[in-house]
Amino acid sequence: NSPEEYVSNADDFDFCMLLFTVAAAQVELQNLDILGSELMSLIKEQEASRKSYLRRCRRTNREITEDTQRFPSWLLMCEDTSEKIFRTKFHMSKIQFQNLCLKIRSTIGDTKFRPESKNYITYLCGEARLAIAIRMLAGGNYLDFIGAGSSYKIQSHTTIYRIFKTAVKWINSTFSFPLEGILHDLEKGNETDKKVAFNKLQMLSDNFAMDSSGVFSGCIGAIDGLAVRIECPRDVMDPGSYFSRKNFYALNVQAICDRQKNILWMSPGHQGSSHDSSAWFDTELHDILLRMKDQLSYHKFFLVRDSAYPISSYLMIPFLDPEPESSEDVFNFWLSNSRIHIECAFGEFVMRWGIFWRTLKFGLVDSVVVIRAAGLLHNYLVQTRIDTANDDRFFREFSHKTIDNYFEGAHPYVGEDDILFPLVTDNNAPKPPGRKDKSILEEQ
Repeated sequence: NSPEEYVSNADDFDFCMLLFTVAAAQVELQNLDILGSELMSLIKEQEASRKSYLRRCRRTNREITEDTQRFPSWLLMCEDTSEKIFRTKFHMSKIQFQNLCLKIRSTIGDTKFRPESKNYITYLCGEARLAIAIRMLAGGNYLDFIGAGSSYKIQSHTTIYRIFKTAVKWINSTFSFPLEGILHDLEKGNETDKKVAFNKLQMLSDNFAMDSSGVFSGCIGAIDGLAVRIECPRDVMDPGSYFSRKNFYALNVQAICDRQKNILWMSPGHQGSSHDSSAWFDTELHDILLRMKDQLSYHKFFLVRDSAYPISSYLMIPFLDPEPESSEDVFNFWLSNSRIHIECAFGEFVMRWGIFWRTLKFGLVDSVVVIRAAGLLHNYLVQTRIDTANDDRFFREFSHKTIDNYFEGAHPYVGEDDILFPLVTDNNAPKPPGRKDKSILEEQ
């Protein structure tokens, strides 16, 4: 039958069935359209993933040449540098630098460190970034790393300082100063922790007592203050509080070291105008020692310091103007013999890291972070050096001429704050050197 005849003979039931059929067909068409759209999206996504995978494969498998490598190879740069020049630039041997990279890499992971062995050819590898930071700490200038004459292929000084801050953060994350942890274990640890902590403190005491053949025993550290020159701080309410009595803006750095000149503890963020005793009272370590004074007295452990600090059961200071050859004079001699190690540690610290020969041009927070990282690297070098002949020769021959020649001819852009000079190692008024004897007192 023709459609006209079918419609003319259809009843209401037939019309209802026709409408249901048309509606069902429309729903199916809509579902097919949605399914088609989803399939097309999935196809596009898979195609994009396939192309990305192929690009990664080509980038991984292609040969690293001068044309394809955006940044230089640290391995080649290191091989082209002699051991002597490397040590002069970075104040450590190549082996020490490699081990330092391994320690930092194991702490922060390959994703952040980006070692050259993982073929990070489009990034500056972690070894090169760490080398830039250490060279800056050793006294290098950011101009040494930028421009056409540089091997690092970096064009912006902001990139240099970003790399420097990142590497400094790595150092602070990898290492730490041990004294607070030892005292915490001795105070609140279990029996095993307390025994280990006591043995560590006893070892510190035994090392200090070696000079006196065990007569002056119980010293676990020497404490002193260091003034580090900074720019006038801009992010504080009272910048004048950082102006020291030495007529420059400074941070008062409090530190404790052992007989080997390892820095056991450091607190670098105090105002330059504050006295050493005031800075010491503001530290968390002071509160810990005050809380543990009975326990330390029981074990006969103490720190040594000059007369700028108040005496306490855990902090020994010298007698004031004792009679020559008296028991007080003998006590002062052995106390000074132990305390001199912090002066030597500060001397090595300042002479090793040339960044402190000039004004630190960072904010207060960044300056504190840089000082702390330099102290931690100082410990690493003290603990890993095998032959001390090079260090001893450098420190023995160190002079103003050494500083003047260090940057001579490097760059003509030297401002007023860039004048190089060695920092003093004491925050207190200087006293005449040497010890008084009977002849001097008789003449007086």
